[in-house]
Amino acid sequence: MVPTQPFKIGNDIKSRDDFQRILAGYPLTMGANVLGLPALALPVGIANGLPQGVQLIGPRFYERLCIDAAQAIEDRLGVISPITNGMPGKKRAWDLSLK
Repeated sequence: MVPTQPFKIGNDIKSRDDFQRILAGYPLTMGANVLGLPALALPVGIANGLPQGVQLIGPRFYERLCIDAAQAIEDRLGVISPITNGMPGKKRAWDLSLK
């Protein structure tokens, strides 16, 4: 798991220094894309009014491992999604994915 750093809305476009500081917090996030590794970001809660999340990165061609790990985390923490608002019957992205 890779922790992701939250930032307040607009801080990424406030100044070049702020953008560079934010960008410096994401080296592992970008590495997954460059190396072609399956990865997903999962919200895990709110702290100090900012969303908190983790990024799961798996070995090449093991997308299912990332999806299963995310499901295990959700099963433990519950579904945290601003899109579904926890409404029963709403499907998550991986409910419709590879089975």
